[in-house]
Amino acid sequence: MKISDAIRLGSMLGPQCFGVLEEFGGTCALGAAYRAAGIQFSGENVFNPDQVYGTFPLLNAVSPACPECEQGQATVGICIAHLNDRHVWTRERIADWVGTFEAIEEPSCAPMTSTPTNR
Repeated sequence: MKISDAIRLGSMLGPQCFGVLEEFGGTCALGAAYRAAGIQFSGENVFNPDQVYGTFPLLNAVSPACPECEQGQATVGICIAHLNDRHVWTRERIADWVGTFEAIEEPSCAPMTSTPTNR
């Protein structure tokens, strides 16, 4: 599952919150993605990073500058949190922004599943 799709899906499960992954049934953009993907995290927002980055490797990719304030961000995951908490972007808008990177990261064609034969 793409992280942009997971953010959109998770956004339908409760209201948006800020500063934490989840609070009172709501989630931030990252929390929405984790919830949609079935990644378990506790009320203290503790989660397994191997599971998160294994599910959404794009989160650990180097991020361009924030599209809102041009502040440099270390990773796409950090920029997602920054856009959610500092600029109060909707989770859907964040998903749209993330989607621009997914389009670049995806291969242009699917790998071959069988060897072609000449007959």
